[in-house]
Amino acid sequence: MTRQHDPLIHLLRELTTRTDQWVESRGRREGVHRTHLHALAHLMDAEEQGHAMSPGELATAVGLSAPATTALLDRLVAAGHVERSTHPVDRRRTVLTVTDAARATGFAIFGPLALRMAPIMGRLDEHERETITRFLSEIVAVMDPDADD
Repeated sequence: MTRQHDPLIHLLRELTTRTDQWVESRGRREGVHRTHLHALAHLMDAEEQGHAMSPGELATAVGLSAPATTALLDRLVAAGHVERSTHPVDRRRTVLTVTDAARATGFAIFGPLALRMAPIMGRLDEHERETITRFLSEIVAVMDPDADD
């Protein structure tokens, strides 16, 4: 079996396509652009790890220039999805915080999908979950768009 006919490759490609379609469709319904969702995901991931991102860190994470990130943040702040504040220790730094409104919008977009996935994931035993988690973690790790080929 050649790689292009590998069922795993096919399913990963289909998963990526369907994820893109879901984000486009549901994001449009909620008035949120894909780039906004990417930025919010990075900010929420950082918050979950106990780290408040700066605009510069967000720019690096989403791969935008400083001016483009400023414009993105202006739109997110205007939409009520992000708040800018002064760093509690280093008053020269700005930190970004995701609002409850952004979390509600995220739930409106991804909550229905999570509800559909829950029964499928619930049928997995511990060993299956560990295997799938390891597999997906390794796949995500090799998907660095800036990596040398």
